[in-house]
Amino acid sequence: MQNTIHLINIVPPFRLGMTNVTFPPSGILYVGGYLKKHAYRVEVHNMHYKNIKQVATKIANDASTLFAGFSVKTGKQVTYSALMSKHLKELKSDLPIVWGGIHPSLMPNGCLEYDFVDYVVIGEGEITALELAELLSKKTDISDIKGIGYKANKTIKINEPRPLEKNIDKFSQDWDLVDWSSPPFDRTP
Repeated sequence: MQNTIHLINIVPPFRLGMTNVTFPPSGILYVGGYLKKHAYRVEVHNMHYKNIKQVATKIANDASTLFAGFSVKTGKQVTYSALMSKHLKELKSDLPIVWGGIHPSLMPNGCLEYDFVDYVVIGEGEITALELAELLSKKTDISDIKGIGYKANKTIKINEPRPLEKNIDKFSQDWDLVDWSSPPFDRTP
């Protein structure tokens, strides 16, 4: 069975005047595209915060799930990512939860203090996510992955930073991973 990686971007309530503003999940489309190029099945959930329980149940019931990865920006998205991560752990306690994005990059220790966050990706996530996926699928040691934080025996460990990628042209957003007909793009509240 092919491993599935679920990448999640929760759209918090946000209004500019009276208009809903929704942006595609740019960062996870790069990560998802890179994982997909390396033969992983990727599902992107660019979702409305009101659908947390529904999407969490779908992910927890997917027997092929390797990990659930969240794109987390500082602000309300931290709260909603925490709610969904906690709910996923309640449904499937052994499901690895990975947080990436600006918030865990700036505050990796704080994010790892949550019981429901197993790993944080610090900085650029494409190569780190691929290495994490490979090692999780083989159930081998992740202590040598650059740009990652994790817990070992309830102790937070932060590995050395990953150097910035010089050839960024090897990464591209995979727009086929976005379901444009589902919330939040269909403007359903």
